[in-house]
Amino acid sequence: MHIKGIYPLLLLILSIASGTAQELYVPSNIYNPDWDFYIVQQEDSLSTIAVDLGFSNVAPIKDKQDIAWISLFLINPSNDGLATADESNTLAKIEDQLALEMTQKQGAHYVGRITSDGHQDLFFYLGDPGHFEETVYQLMVSFPDYLFKFGSKEDKDWNGYFKLLYPKPKTLQRIYSRRKFDDLQQSENWYTIPKLMQYQFAFKTEVDRNRFETLIAKDGFQLENQNTVEGLELPYCSKIERNEQIDLTHLGDTIDWLIDQSESCHGSFQGWEIKE
Repeated sequence: MHIKGIYPLLLLILSIASGTAQELYVPSNIYNPDWDFYIVQQEDSLSTIAVDLGFSNVAPIKDKQDIAWISLFLINPSNDGLATADESNTLAKIEDQLALEMTQKQGAHYVGRITSDGHQDLFFYLGDPGHFEETVYQLMVSFPDYLFKFGSKEDKDWNGYFKLLYPKPKTLQRIYSRRKFDDLQQSENWYTIPKLMQYQFAFKTEVDRNRFETLIAKDGFQLENQNTVEGLELPYCSKIERNEQIDLTHLGDTIDWLIDQSESCHGSFQGWEIKE
């Protein structure tokens, strides 16, 4: 059963976007699929978001300037508005078939999905949305129990991707930290041996760097080294360290706090490592 409608939040984002998506990523002009998943908790709602991070390297794509979305009404959502384990199997089948049909028939790029408030919303970028409705109708005939709505809109700058699906900087950092953390856990016992964690930052001026180092020293961080790389927008670099027994939650909270301190000093977080 079909209910034609518009995805309000997406339209709002597209209407107010000012083309600043490029600030959220460093383009490499190479696309490699890079799917990941994260959770967004707001006051009264919980959202799960799956997104192909790989498109951040190549978007916006000139010949894919329209965003299309299909919103499925969950039949039996959980109390927090998400899909139950049983229904997730059916939703996965719909998602796989939609992705296949949209890719083969529309030449579309499937970029992500959001599950929240009893809906699952799938997002695509395509060049010509002319046959988009027909593709959706034909596929959803196989799933007559599901109400759905869909729509499309021009989005040359891919603001729907960067502002709705793509994780904010702190969330993205937690995703990368989780991946690195998982790799490291395979080779050593993280929970019994304290580790000397090192965090790297870059700043516009030497004054900013010195102010940051003074701020974080109050929480037990020590300076490991400084260096200056001429020609960069943020040439004044600092590596700090602290000995701690960590887990992933603690690591994420620590990095979030350090990012806040560095941004107050016009700096940028560059990454973390363990001193061998």
